[in-house]
Amino acid sequence: MTQAEIDKTKGAADALYNQKKYSEAYNLYIKAADAGDYWCQFRVAWMANNAEGVTKNVDTARKYYTMSANQGYNYAQYNLGVIYEEEKNYAEAYKWYRKAAAQDHDSAMYWLGVLLRDGKGCAKDEKEAISWFMKLAAKNDKRALGAVGNDYYYGRGVEVDLPKSVEYYRKAADLGHVYSQYSLGYAYEYGKGVTANLDEAKRWYRKAAQQGYPWAQRNLGLCYEYGRGVEQDTTMAVQWYRKAAEQGLDEAQNNLGNCYYLGIGVER
Repeated sequence: MTQAEIDKTKGAADALYNQKKYSEAYNLYIKAADAGDYWCQFRVAWMANNAEGVTKNVDTARKYYTMSANQGYNYAQYNLGVIYEEEKNYAEAYKWYRKAAAQDHDSAMYWLGVLLRDGKGCAKDEKEAISWFMKLAAKNDKRALGAVGNDYYYGRGVEVDLPKSVEYYRKAADLGHVYSQYSLGYAYEYGKGVTANLDEAKRWYRKAAQQGYPWAQRNLGLCYEYGRGVEQDTTMAVQWYRKAAEQGLDEAQNNLGNCYYLGIGVER
């Protein structure tokens, strides 16, 4: 196909895709993809991986993501990394995340940091990991802000600095990052880097609990059972324990079982 023919085919495919005529769009995308167009290669891979207009086929997705990634398209590089990570081929995931991260792909930067932090597919390097998290945090990415908060809390790649961890947790929590909301609640409950404040602990636990985070649900249950930051209400305690227990959290299952055993908030 000539470049003009590729562009015409791609335009027609895009129009069909926007009309949700996925099967017809796919047939056109694959023609332009096989002719070497990186965007159509990406679109074929995306559709094959997400079963849009075609039966889900990870091998096809990998093939066309690779074709597009090898032409330098960062979204294809990232998505290829995701496929390899899902297959637990961390070395390949690391390779493609790094390529995409070097081109400023946000999710690639985050997951590259995670692999470096955990030493999966690469030598463990907590200092480089936090450097990627910090770069992404500068964009106000809530995942990265939470990760930096964690690194300061546990001293991964940096010295332990609890007030600094709270600073980053708060930024992430204000953006709705559920783990950071829970972590901020924990910091307020136990005075980790901030003055202990049970009212604030309860407030942040509730935000995370309402998003379904089981540890926050369990800790909010404890607040209600023992009247920490709230008026004691054992019935509410049982409700929150149950929500966490139903998600498989052992500690909450134990709390719930104890309530039934002792008749706390429920009939014995």
